[in-house]
Amino acid sequence: MSTRTAVRDRITLLSNLKRVGGWPLTALLVANALAGLMPPIIAIAVGQVIAGLETADIGPSTQGLIPLILGLAIEQVALTIREIYSNKIALEIDGTVRARVRELCIDSRDIARFDDETYIRHVTGASERFSGPRPRSAGLAATAQLQVFSQFMAALLSALVIFRASWALAIGVAVATLIIRFINVRRSLRVARTSDSGQDQLRYAKYWGDLATDSAAAREVRMFGLHEWIVENRSNAVLRWASDFWVQRRQMLTRQWHVMGIAFLAGCLLFIVPAHQVMNGTLDLSSLMSTVTASFSVFQLSNTGREVINITWGLEVVESLTALEQLDQEGREILHSAAEYGPLQSNLVVPIIELDNISFTYPAATEPTLCNLSLRIEPGETVAVVGENGAGKTTLLKLLSGIYHPTSGSILIDGDPVTESTVAEWWQRISVAFQDPVRYPLSAEDNLLLGTADRSYGQAQMEEALAAAGAEKVVASLPDGLNTLLSAQFSRGQEVSGGQWQRLAIARALLAIRRKRGLLLLDEPTAHLDANAEVDFFDRIRSAAGDATVLLISHRLSNVKNADRIIVFQGGAIIEQGKHAHLMALDGAYAKMFRAQASRFTDEPSR
Repeated sequence: MSTRTAVRDRITLLSNLKRVGGWPLTALLVANALAGLMPPIIAIAVGQVIAGLETADIGPSTQGLIPLILGLAIEQVALTIREIYSNKIALEIDGTVRARVRELCIDSRDIARFDDETYIRHVTGASERFSGPRPRSAGLAATAQLQVFSQFMAALLSALVIFRASWALAIGVAVATLIIRFINVRRSLRVARTSDSGQDQLRYAKYWGDLATDSAAAREVRMFGLHEWIVENRSNAVLRWASDFWVQRRQMLTRQWHVMGIAFLAGCLLFIVPAHQVMNGTLDLSSLMSTVTASFSVFQLSNTGREVINITWGLEVVESLTALEQLDQEGREILHSAAEYGPLQSNLVVPIIELDNISFTYPAATEPTLCNLSLRIEPGETVAVVGENGAGKTTLLKLLSGIYHPTSGSILIDGDPVTESTVAEWWQRISVAFQDPVRYPLSAEDNLLLGTADRSYGQAQMEEALAAAGAEKVVASLPDGLNTLLSAQFSRGQEVSGGQWQRLAIARALLAIRRKRGLLLLDEPTAHLDANAEVDFFDRIRSAAGDATVLLISHRLSNVKNADRIIVFQGGAIIEQGKHAHLMALDGAYAKMFRAQASRFTDEPSR
């Protein structure tokens, strides 16, 4: 690392202190300044006391004691204040950093970033204060940097006290101290980086530890007799992490001969040079004691504590936050350049949707999931998308919902493209129910109302949405109805099944349609539903959606045969489309899939 980079990093760390400000920061700065000023003052006061004793004059001796006692008292008070306010300010800085990370994540319109490993690593690195054996904290790093400055101030001023007696001794003690500090810092960082390199193993250990106490896994762990296997896996993960770490620590503790050699030579220099001067009469006893006391203050700089590692790992937090800020800025520049298209001009509640030769490749993939796809969806049309796993169906839904943007081509809403600058507007005009909805630990009513920002729905509207989604019996079975908390992790909360969660999510999407949303997207809406719940499901959804366009993805073809159009995907492309009767007459891929599913309920083999 270059000197310029090191200085820049230190300035970046200290800039985090402005996140706090006020009297706590003032108290911390004053405490660090006093902690740096007191050691040389104490050294001089010690010399004054000795000078008073030399002359056997009680007056001067008493006067020398006053600065010494005050210096020692101020130093202890300053160290105590520094400790208290360092922790307080570190927590406040970390809180503001995490708040900023949340703000950057929530404000980002590029949801695809959350599938990017680098982005997630930056988010984790900037927001997880304890992600290993030591804290990763921008706050601790900033306060530690102040502490290091205070230590250097004390060492420099103490070296000036020594300089009054012997410039050679001052330089010798300072150089020896800096060499020892440099060696100790390198060793500490090597141990820290070895520990850091095993973070994957620590995550594995945490996973196995959490698995042993996880309520969802409790049944299988006990029924399958996995407890010993889990304990063994956790132990092995910890040992894999600790093996290299222990080697580095052992080497650091056993290879101290050169540090001890330098310290021994410096100690000899400290006593031989002043002793020689005293014997020659060029240094009095009081100056000797001031020099020795100041030398010990300089030597304190060679002791590297936790502040070095706190600074190193805190810099990683700052670097992650800086990377997130840079990505946010790049996103804003993209929004600015995309704004030339202007807002979506159409005021129609139910627009014409066109996919104009779009292709899409996932960030970590080498092959496109969708390739040169063109499609037009008419207002109010009900479209079913079917196909084998991996054909690109869910990717199409993600593109239509604005989660991802096409790698090439455009999605047009009444002729206007959906861009980074207009996607937020588009989100206000669609409603989505994903296959695996988020299970919010809130009341059933809150889970229904989260679909839109405007939550002023009447009881009748909620009941109609619940009935259309087949969720009315779910609510009726809850002890407090819509007021029941849907999480067994909290008191008076109750867990519901995956199928019941999916019905509530569909009801939420149907409720949002009432707020003039023109497109309803359903991803495998019957995946967790039983056979009885599937009966008339399609007709109920179509009726509840009103004039809105409906696009649903399904593997169960019997549920979608009444759709206005059925689109068959294969290999990221449309291979067939049309009504059920037309596709059956084609006797192609759809017909084969339909007969294969139907054969499970009849005695006729599929052809």
